Amino acid sequence: MAHYGAMSGLTWRQWAEQVATGMALVDADLRVCWLNPALAESLALGARSVIGQPLAVLLADADAMVQAARVLAEQRPLQWRGM
Repeated sequence: MAHYGAMSGLTWRQWAEQVATGMALVDADLRVCWLNPALAESLALGARSVIGQPLAVLLADADAMVQAARVLAEQRPLQWRGM
């Protein structure tokens, strides 16, 4: 990970837990590994309660799961807005 002055002293996780934008990490099976407090709050979920669950638990749209699988296969990040 690149080091940026604004993030000096913070790990990516410490930074991600402080931002207002909801974020999640998934594994190769599209299971939730981590989500930040902003996403947990916006979805009215306990962050720990979804760890290990399929990403589909967070997504109501089947097309979004297809897109997530494609992005994972391509090894690139995905950004959704207004979910």
